[in-house]
Amino acid sequence: MTTSFGASNTAIFGDPKLQIQGFNGLKSSGLIPLHRGFHGFSVSSSNSSGARAVSTPVKHETTAEPKRSKVEILKEQSNFIRYPLNEEMLNDAPNINEAATQLIKFHGSYQQYNRDERGAKSYSFMLRTKNPSGKVPNRLYLVMDDLADEFGIGTLRLTTRQTFQLHGVLKKDMKTVMSTIIRNMGSTLGACGDLNRNVLAPPAPLTRKDYLVAQETAENIAALL
Repeated sequence: MTTSFGASNTAIFGDPKLQIQGFNGLKSSGLIPLHRGFHGFSVSSSNSSGARAVSTPVKHETTAEPKRSKVEILKEQSNFIRYPLNEEMLNDAPNINEAATQLIKFHGSYQQYNRDERGAKSYSFMLRTKNPSGKVPNRLYLVMDDLADEFGIGTLRLTTRQTFQLHGVLKKDMKTVMSTIIRNMGSTLGACGDLNRNVLAPPAPLTRKDYLVAQETAENIAALL
């Protein structure tokens, strides 16, 4: 099958019954029906002046503020991540309310309960430390080990974020456990919640320059955050 184009040429297919009259640019001399179910087309000479530019619709800017999450509103109204957490930690209930549950994450803790138990829920708290570059002083490790036995469930977990997790701490013991960690070169501040959490780097005790630079950089970033 061959096809030719030109000012006055005719496109001729293998079947002599199929013919499309020649055209000159976008001007056609007429419409000829084709015998296999389709037709040629003609373009009016009045539309042959060229393509028209079409502008993209302008999207008008809105002044509406973006919708904020429930947690963002709670943080804004919490007086620097304190209210109502302070009040909830002082009452005799074994758990804290929803607002305080969101806020305590920024102090390095999650409220949990035993999902296998039926009936009344047995609440406890998980505490997570924040250890930039994965460095843990000997003193802090020994204290965490003791706290796990005295106030937790007897296990001390190491995470892929280079932190400790202490599970099973009761609400009435939270202040004691947190203050003990702080007094022994540790911290739980910012270890949970929607923030940076921990800054990782190779904790290997090597004197190579690249390791030292990585560790120092991680510590500097953590201090800024």
